[in-house]
Amino acid sequence: MQNLRINRSRSFWPLIASLIILLVYWIVIVPGIRGAQDFPYTFQASLVEGFNLPQTWSTRTMGWIGEYVVGTLWSWPVDFLYGVGGMVGVDFWLLERLLGIFPAILLAAYSINAAFNYYEVKGLGKIAGTLLYLLNSYFILLIDGGQIAIALAYALLPLCFVNFLEAQGGSIKFKLFFGICVSALGFFDIRFVYVLGILIFLKILFDFAVLRKVKIIGNHFKTGTTTIFVFLGLNAYWLLPAFLAKHPALPSAFVQRSQIDFLSFAKLGHALSLLSPHWYKNVFGKVTPLNPWLFVIPLFVFLTPMLVRRKQVFFWTLVAFLSVFLVKGNNPPFEGVYELLFLHLPGFSLFRDPTKFFVLVCLAYSILFGNVLTVIMHRLPRVKTVALFAIAVYFVASTFPVWSNQMTGLLSFSRYEDEYKAVAKIMESDMGYGRILWVPKKYPLGFSSPNHSSVELSAMVQKWPFARGVVGKYEYSNFLREMPHIGQLLDVLGVKYLAFPFPDTKREDIKQDNVDYYYSFLDQISSQAWVQERLALPPVALLKTKESQNRFFVSENTLAVIGSDDIYKDFVKSSNFRLANNAIIFLEETPGLGSRLKDLPDPEVILNSKANIDLAVALNVPKELFFFPATQLPADPDSKSGWPASNVLRSNAGWWKRETNDIIWWRDFLETKYGIDNRDFDYGGGWGVAEGNLGLEVTSDKFKKDYILLARVMESSRGGKVEIFQNGDIIGEINTRLYRPLKTTVKLTGYKETPDQIFEYDKASFGWQEVGKLTKDSGTITLVTEGDINVVNALVTLPEDLWEEYAWQTYQMTQGGKVYWYGGENRIDLEKIAVSSNSASVSYTRISPTHYKVKISGLGKASTLVFSESFDPLWQLAGQPAFPVYGLVNGFKLTQDGEFDIFYSPQKYVYPGLIVSIFTVITIIVLYAHLSNKNSFHP
Repeated sequence: MQNLRINRSRSFWPLIASLIILLVYWIVIVPGIRGAQDFPYTFQASLVEGFNLPQTWSTRTMGWIGEYVVGTLWSWPVDFLYGVGGMVGVDFWLLERLLGIFPAILLAAYSINAAFNYYEVKGLGKIAGTLLYLLNSYFILLIDGGQIAIALAYALLPLCFVNFLEAQGGSIKFKLFFGICVSALGFFDIRFVYVLGILIFLKILFDFAVLRKVKIIGNHFKTGTTTIFVFLGLNAYWLLPAFLAKHPALPSAFVQRSQIDFLSFAKLGHALSLLSPHWYKNVFGKVTPLNPWLFVIPLFVFLTPMLVRRKQVFFWTLVAFLSVFLVKGNNPPFEGVYELLFLHLPGFSLFRDPTKFFVLVCLAYSILFGNVLTVIMHRLPRVKTVALFAIAVYFVASTFPVWSNQMTGLLSFSRYEDEYKAVAKIMESDMGYGRILWVPKKYPLGFSSPNHSSVELSAMVQKWPFARGVVGKYEYSNFLREMPHIGQLLDVLGVKYLAFPFPDTKREDIKQDNVDYYYSFLDQISSQAWVQERLALPPVALLKTKESQNRFFVSENTLAVIGSDDIYKDFVKSSNFRLANNAIIFLEETPGLGSRLKDLPDPEVILNSKANIDLAVALNVPKELFFFPATQLPADPDSKSGWPASNVLRSNAGWWKRETNDIIWWRDFLETKYGIDNRDFDYGGGWGVAEGNLGLEVTSDKFKKDYILLARVMESSRGGKVEIFQNGDIIGEINTRLYRPLKTTVKLTGYKETPDQIFEYDKASFGWQEVGKLTKDSGTITLVTEGDINVVNALVTLPEDLWEEYAWQTYQMTQGGKVYWYGGENRIDLEKIAVSSNSASVSYTRISPTHYKVKISGLGKASTLVFSESFDPLWQLAGQPAFPVYGLVNGFKLTQDGEFDIFYSPQKYVYPGLIVSIFTVITIIVLYAHLSNKNSFHP
């Protein structure tokens, strides 16, 4: 009878745990469409596109117009499975459950139980530890926020670690299986392979330092070798193009120190109490306050070493302490440690967001909590029922926002579902091509397809032409209203529709001012001359533009501009001007672009308020000769970089920088603090800023004796001078003060009773100056500034004879009749150098996202073929790399009619890599079968 009671009790505990898990995740069991910001609903046309070979370029998941995706191509096997589901007609709402949510929950339960079995955690401890691993705020938010791949990696991690432990003393089969497990972890999220590596490193270190297990080094070597072989082979389909394509592996933001400050949301208390900082609404930047009663489980966890005298407990306590420290990122205490790891530990820059280390906290806490409860229940068996009740109450109470339908993503019912379906129906009935611009962003149920790919205004405003049209820094959407040429830019980007969804009231605190702004802004944009009609009303308003280009079109005229893109405003004053017929290349957008002038179809060059020296640098000086002082400066204006110039009292903290992607902040800063405005490009190198009289040393191996030094500095009404020294000897002086600056105006449009506002500023400009000849090979020069604000953009050093050659070539070019001076008193008639019509026709076939066949007919002269996806020089036409057009998209030189292949060159490395991966799969299967048969004869 007593055994019967024990068996009933043991079966009762898992039942209670299962009911709690069902209570928490009941919403995803109910059929219906769900969506999250990181896992939006995918319509059928986009879904079936996943049924394809790995593609190194994609427009499916980005908010922009295409992107190199080798950095995330490791997830192709998962994407392929969704594509298979789409091909057989399974709706996405069902696929996201069958391939994502349900496997994540079930795998997490199985995986953590494998760890408990390995460590002999039993009974209530096992049940409680499982609940902790499945019902903590981090894992719940992964699922709710749509980070399903990360949730799957989180679920698999404990099993991978257990497989590692078993592989140490096991046969080659165990080592192969561990390699497969690590590869599967990488297919979900490659960063978790790094996390697993940290965990394994700590385990090996613990074994050597504490357990003195020196003899197992041979086993570690065998396991590591086998794992590397399996991992590299299975991942060759993306590793090969990643290494051979010569493309930046990560965006520059991944290595910016400021990113860790920006993304370190979790404080020490959040990490200790296992409270995800964005619980429960999961709104970026809104950090939830600490809850004292959530420290109950951490209290038990850190009491474990005192109650449980097992070596494994000390190891997991070490993991808990270290992972809690990592989760808090750059927050106190010892905030500088995470920064050092981020900047100097290889691969650690993948963790801009420190909360990824919550997985180690969850794993360590679960194992320790399971251990301590197992011991307590063994010593106090009579409190089992009370303990089970207390644990049930804890998890039911802590997950209240989930089961009460207060979440905002996949664990909640979708809002405005019918309205989004109505917009999707309009899109699906349009068989032509045309992008959808979502203002300000695409919500989870927003439509997208290969013919109607989505563009988000929040992504668009980060691009130079649009960022420069923003007035102020609070209303980022206003460039749609304020830029006179926005309609023509949207035209060349192929934007056919604008969607204005009402804000998500469940995620955002909507006040009446927000509601009023939504409707007023919608009315303002609806009345723009480039908008044809309104197709749908709020809460998901849809507008159609009058004109939008196809994915490929021909621009008969090509113009190379040196200077600001404010020339657009003057071009569009002509009613006959069409930007689509005039491919414009801005040569100051990036160094060395002018050297490709020969690749352009007979271009005319416009000097927009620039001098011959600007022309000489832009056309001739290669990228290798540029040096940007901003690369050696901090972003913080309160930094200690630089020093006060001699005999001058220090009035600010020193030199600082702003980078290209800070253009909105930078313009607003100049306007509000100094009353000046500047719209020049920065050659992609940022701005080195000195407010007041300051000195700064910069170092480069480009600074060589007898080389000519050129500097690109800002001239303004608030400038002064910049003196440049080398070893105390003055090289030259640049006057940066404008005494009679031109004026520029900025308009902020009013609405109804609110009048328009016109702001007037002094115009500032960047220009190249020849400073002088360097006198030493010291590699260091000193910049000394005088004036309210001085800005140094770039320096160039080159041999004197080479500079004279460049200057002569430039002079000859100006005599050829293809260079026009524009700006100030030089008001050439822009209509005479632009064209308003186009005789060529274009048709194309989309073979894959990385391959198009384009047919051109009726070409009257050498022209530019524009391909309206994000500029990337690895797009090629007959081996000819693309050049940037409008600062946004790809251009190719055309000289005759014909059929051409447009191909994204990194894709060619995918095919041999895929063969290697397939061969690895076959090898593993054969080897595994052979080992299984061999072992069957030796039971």
